[in-house]
Amino acid sequence: MDYFCLLAITTELKSRLSGCRINTCHQVGENALVLDIRDPRRPESPRTLMFRTRGSNPGVFPLPDYQPPPGSSTLLARSFRKKISGSRIRDLDMPYPDRLIVIRLTAAEWAADRNLYFELRGSRSNLSCVDTAQSAILECFSKIPRSRDPEHPRMPGEQFRFPQPPESSGNLELTGSMTIQTLKDAMPGPTTDWKTLLNRIKPLTPSLAKALATAVNDRDETRFHQLIHRILKAGQNLMFDPVVELRTGRWELHAVSSGLPAEKRYEFDSILDAAIFWEYQTRQSNETSRLFSQISNALHRRAQQVRKNISALQTDLERLPDTGTIRMKADLLSANYHLLKPGQTSLTVPNLFAPDNPSVTIELDASLPPAIQIDRLFKTARKTDRAKPFIRKRMASLKAELDALQILKTELENAHDPETLQELKKRLNTKRLIADENTPKIHPSGDISEIYFKYRSSEGWNIWVGRNAAKNEIMTFKLSSPHDFWLHAEGYQGAHVIVRNPSRKLSLPRRTEQEAAELAVFHSSARGEKGVPVLVTTRKHLRHPAGGLPGRVIVREHRTVLADTPRQGKIPKEL
Repeated sequence: MDYFCLLAITTELKSRLSGCRINTCHQVGENALVLDIRDPRRPESPRTLMFRTRGSNPGVFPLPDYQPPPGSSTLLARSFRKKISGSRIRDLDMPYPDRLIVIRLTAAEWAADRNLYFELRGSRSNLSCVDTAQSAILECFSKIPRSRDPEHPRMPGEQFRFPQPPESSGNLELTGSMTIQTLKDAMPGPTTDWKTLLNRIKPLTPSLAKALATAVNDRDETRFHQLIHRILKAGQNLMFDPVVELRTGRWELHAVSSGLPAEKRYEFDSILDAAIFWEYQTRQSNETSRLFSQISNALHRRAQQVRKNISALQTDLERLPDTGTIRMKADLLSANYHLLKPGQTSLTVPNLFAPDNPSVTIELDASLPPAIQIDRLFKTARKTDRAKPFIRKRMASLKAELDALQILKTELENAHDPETLQELKKRLNTKRLIADENTPKIHPSGDISEIYFKYRSSEGWNIWVGRNAAKNEIMTFKLSSPHDFWLHAEGYQGAHVIVRNPSRKLSLPRRTEQEAAELAVFHSSARGEKGVPVLVTTRKHLRHPAGGLPGRVIVREHRTVLADTPRQGKIPKEL
């Protein structure tokens, strides 16, 4: 949004927000602060005003019907709230053409009025609360110490210095607007009037506009092309490039999407309505782009894995020996068993299964008795007969999955709104192709104390007990080892119990097993009962069912022990 568009928005906000009361504020995201504003003239219709610093399009945006997300009361938001809550907005102003918006606040309990200075200075955009009597900064959104930027420090306690207006560049005026798409077709040639072209370009930042003007005045063609390249490079990542113009008394918003070659036009009664629509479209585009990339990457990764598995199965199928040849050798060795001697390395006999009975030589293992070699040949033939249909069935299943992934990819290419993408993401989550964002993620160096309770048995074995279903899943399949012992109250809802087994013992000591089984009963819906069956197995005999809820497991091998609910004083000590 250029300076004239911001000036028009500031003028409209002044007429709408003057006299309103700031109720509270909260932070949304890393670079955005939202004010909750109440109008005493219309108390039933609250308003919100968002200040977004940094990012691709910093600015101030009124948001209708905005609901703050839970847990957004950060320390920064509470600090701003303490300094501006209960104040009233006197007016808004934009005193300098380098995008400085001033919101003047007043309150009866303040010794002096306070101002909110919102600077839109590209990567240095900032929001500062300043005491007008001393020009002292009370709070700022992005703290910039003097050591890091001596020309533009912003720290609480420092004096706020007004930015200087940009120097005049002769008669050159940067007042027009032009989209990135149009700029790509208007690269300057040898006969191009640079001044006329530059008058049509929307400056992205004041510093870039000044650099362009200097390059034109100095006739520096190399520098000019470098700056044009920067504009084009910045525009390639924009999903929505807005241009606002006033035509025949109505504001028009031109939206050029990177995915659509045609230009879209929307008409609004005010510049403020156009800005609200722009903010909504920008958020929608960012959400759509994020979901599209996430789903596309998941489909690409799974398709690569499926193709790799199909190739591996095809290689295994080609390497399988011919069962007919193996059985023929086994039958010939059985028929000529009387000719076999210990330590023999080969045997040449007539092939009774071929016409004319040609001679065939069968290689033998001198270290094995002949009977065992014959038995191994028959076993190899049987295993090969079982493996071939299994591999073919698995390959057919993977090829069907590859076709299904191609259909999902086609659906993804035809999806253009966040709702459709969210539905597609849920389907991929059901197929376990995308991780559920609600499942807590544990970093190897992160805190795992909230995942399980930790006990120690009387014999010194460490015992883990999961805190809920999702954390049971993490503890069992992410944090434990295949040789750890696993216990669970059979037929009851309850916690998974893991007995750590770093030395890879084949069985648990009887006393430790009984204590772990009692913990499994104590942390289940069977608490208070006696003689509860408890499953005991090792972690390697568990697997999670495809599409199953967190905490669900399939047990391949186990044994059962009976345990009672332990008395209060008999529970192992929690660490």
